[in-house]
Amino acid sequence: DNCRVIEFKEGTKNKILTNHVIRGDHLPDKDICELRCYLEPNCVSYNYGPLSDGTFTCELNDRTHLQVPDSLEDKSGFVYTEIFNPCESIPCANHATCQAGFGNHGYRFICPAGYRGVQCETDIDECNDGSHDCHFAADCKNTAGSFDCSCQSGHLGDGRHFCSDYWKKVNIDPVCFGTKDDDHGTFYIQEAGQIYTFKLVHTSGSVTCHTSKTSTKWGCSLPIYGNHNIMTVITYSNKTVLPLAEFLKGSDRTYYTYQLDGADFNSATLVFKLLPTPLVVLVGQQFQLWYAHDLVNYTENNNDGKTCADVYALYH
Repeated sequence: DNCRVIEFKEGTKNKILTNHVIRGDHLPDKDICELRCYLEPNCVSYNYGPLSDGTFTCELNDRTHLQVPDSLEDKSGFVYTEIFNPCESIPCANHATCQAGFGNHGYRFICPAGYRGVQCETDIDECNDGSHDCHFAADCKNTAGSFDCSCQSGHLGDGRHFCSDYWKKVNIDPVCFGTKDDDHGTFYIQEAGQIYTFKLVHTSGSVTCHTSKTSTKWGCSLPIYGNHNIMTVITYSNKTVLPLAEFLKGSDRTYYTYQLDGADFNSATLVFKLLPTPLVVLVGQQFQLWYAHDLVNYTENNNDGKTCADVYALYH
């Protein structure tokens, strides 16, 4: 029932309700302000009064002073008017909106997404009723008021827009990088398209950021790096690092060091995080593989070693 029936109480002079204004207009007449409140389903009170330029303002509120008593303030020349509001005493479940003046009971509930019922008390199981938008290669899990999509085993993606298992090997020969003197590796894109992330598969070698410490496949075993001890990064040809991990950038020592879920500096494979947006690539486009200290030229003199890897790209 979309017909609204409300009754206004007598206005309170020299008062306004603050912090709950949902609409404001310059109006010449208080009766028009009252009509505006009637036409706005969420309006349960209004402020009306003069401005310094001689005009009058009408402010519609979605609360009354009985709901938010601390928001009622003095304001000379204004009138605060509320309706008889049954929503004041009715609890709203699951962040529903109670609108006064509708239906046989004098109120109705507007349910947020994910809920239904007279008082929005019932969670909608989007996974069961088919209203979810998960990718066909993703699993849907119902949650309170919503749902989660996760790519099925063997796939990577955001679960909604894509889940891909199409890993394309990019390099022909292993891509090798050293730890100093700009000794980076280079690879070239073999297939144009949209790339969502990369992975590196170790083929040979090891690296270290200090000759006194044990070498690793991808990083540095110095304790000062803690869990953020992977130091292998992929860059564009201009040495700009691709955002494939949550890099530390606190100092030269930690620049572009990071950790990955399910991997460490000695893992056989590094699967990077999904890029924030798909990377559009062309055939022949160059990318580089760097050791972080070598990239930022930090304490290279005691670095040592070389690691070789195969590079794979995850395409749509």
